[in-house]
Amino acid sequence: MKKFLWEQRVLAVCVLYVVCFYVWDVRGEELREEGCSPTGMRGSEGRDYVYLLYDESSMRTGPNFNYSLCRIYNGRRGLPFLEWEKVSDWHLVQDWRGVLGWIHESQLKREVRPFGVVRTEGRLGNVYEKPRLGSLVIARLEAGYLVRVDSGECDEMWCYMEVLTKDGELGGWMRRLDLWGLP
Repeated sequence: MKKFLWEQRVLAVCVLYVVCFYVWDVRGEELREEGCSPTGMRGSEGRDYVYLLYDESSMRTGPNFNYSLCRIYNGRRGLPFLEWEKVSDWHLVQDWRGVLGWIHESQLKREVRPFGVVRTEGRLGNVYEKPRLGSLVIARLEAGYLVRVDSGECDEMWCYMEVLTKDGELGGWMRRLDLWGLP
């Protein structure tokens, strides 16, 4: 009986450790408490964007499979990253939050993908009916939301974007400065 209770306690501690070890982000990003290097936003001059090829991809603390995972991106196919360096088959990339980590090239695609990430500081990103500030706001998106952007409908100030909602697709205009990952 004592052995059974001891096994239950060990199992409970292990489950608690696993639950506390990972923090789940509402936008499909699983992150470890430690590992990836938060840098703040760096400039993107002369840098290329790379995009996640799969619905599930992982970021590591170094350029090798022996390094620990620091972030797992779930359901984020097309998510853009700013590329900083390439070592062998590994890319040092920065996500929309400014976090640096290494992703294997098998998980990335270099071709331009029609996706951007809503990046707003402490507020929701407004989706407008027309490309002007006085236009009707038809939706508000939280930071980190992945949107499909029609590159043919992007200028220096505005981008036409579409997003899937529970009611179907919603299309509208966002200010370009509220979107990250656009070439």
